[in-house]
Amino acid sequence: MKRMIVGYLSYLTEANKNQRLNDFYVSVDSMSLFKSNQIELISIDNSSIDEAKQKLISSPRFSHHFHYKNNHYDVAMFYTTMWHATKSSADYICFLYDDFIAYDDAFDDVIKFMDENLDVSCVRIPAYNYENKQLFDSQITSKSENPDSIRHYNFVTNAELVWNGPIRVGHHNFYKNNWHYTSRPMVWRNDFFRKVLESQGDHSNILQGFESWACKAFNNANLVTGVLDKGMVKTTPVSRSARGLELPPSKEKDIKISVDLLFNEYKKIKGI
Repeated sequence: MKRMIVGYLSYLTEANKNQRLNDFYVSVDSMSLFKSNQIELISIDNSSIDEAKQKLISSPRFSHHFHYKNNHYDVAMFYTTMWHATKSSADYICFLYDDFIAYDDAFDDVIKFMDENLDVSCVRIPAYNYENKQLFDSQITSKSENPDSIRHYNFVTNAELVWNGPIRVGHHNFYKNNWHYTSRPMVWRNDFFRKVLESQGDHSNILQGFESWACKAFNNANLVTGVLDKGMVKTTPVSRSARGLELPPSKEKDIKISVDLLFNEYKKIKGI
């Protein structure tokens, strides 16, 4: 049986708790929707307030808690989930965030879809409706109107999206296309993701800087993207995003984190 490690990233601080804590509670509680015995959820936290960490620890859905003293930004989840999956011999990894709320349990069908379509590198799982693309196209519908609105072209090549599908698997429809990398909820083949991620070297970009690097790196690795029609997690309002509340986008591309520092913290938590 194929296995998946699902990393859940949280970041709640004194500065953002008034805007984000309620969404965080709903998000954590929504993780109980996932019943698949093929997945293992792990909690990855970037030095959050005690109230948030206690909420995570008290949740029965997480098997491990990687609660870091330092803020390693979004890449804490990428590396931690990848390392845990590799150590656990898991075939797939998934990234979830504390500003996404689950509304469907499609993991078994996602795994089966990827098992049956070996050309697919990853599957996008945020809210989406193939028959109503305009509601999710950021050139037509703004993120303030629909937080799950995104660019509908390949950002690296500037090519239009070429869709293949629908492909019915279990209770869900899937599509394939040439979308670029995105740091949103995704399911990845661990070996594919690890090979690209490790090419960064000893330091990793973060947030927009990481996405800028990753878009090109994954495109060079011949990324093929799958899309779960109707999705399984929805985004909370952009006005309550931690990125917009604390770190100006202009500064994101200048920050890098040490992969060795992150790995040393990871090993201490694991006791290795």
